[in-house]
Amino acid sequence: MIPDLVKALSRSEIDVNELKNLKFEFSNWLVKGRDSGDISTESYLSAGKIEGGIDVILAMIDHGAPKSEIQLHVDSVKLRIESISQ
Repeated sequence: MIPDLVKALSRSEIDVNELKNLKFEFSNWLVKGRDSGDISTESYLSAGKIEGGIDVILAMIDHGAPKSEIQLHVDSVKLRIESISQ
């Protein structure tokens, strides 16, 4: 799940539909992890920031934001992903 999300964010052109689907899967993964106790509260809160970051990226793409600005947000989200993956 997480490697797929990183891969989708690492492409030169982000596939919006793929990213939306992965965000949905990520959200479900979070809920299951929280309910089962497999995800710590700290990781759960960080993951919520990842979801929000993905929403921002999708909105930026939708509104035609410059690629350089989108890339700044992509890099930030990828750093957050790395922080919960370790």
